[in-house]
Amino acid sequence: MMMMMMVLLTSVHVVGELSQRMQIPGNVWVDVWQSARPVPARRQRRLFDDTKEAEKVCTPLAVYSCEYKINICRDWKLVRFLLT
Repeated sequence: MMMMMMVLLTSVHVVGELSQRMQIPGNVWVDVWQSARPVPARRQRRLFDDTKEAEKVCTPLAVYSCEYKINICRDWKLVRFLLT
C-alpha cells in the first residue's frame, strides 16, 4: 500500500500533507501521518534498487556469445515491427 502525499513548497521549507482523499475522517492514514516522524530521503531504505535489477539482466547476458546477442536484438526488432 502506498501513501499518497502532496508536498507544498513554501519560501522557507517544505511542508507535507495528505491528499484530500486520504484526509477523510476515520481513514487510518490520518493517524499514521500524524504519528510519523519525518525522515530525509537519503536516510530512507530504497524501495527499488536499480543496480540490483540491472545486474539481474546483465549477468546472464555476459555468458552468451556475440552472435547470440545480435540474433536476439534482430528478433526484438522484428517483434517491435510486427507489434506496431
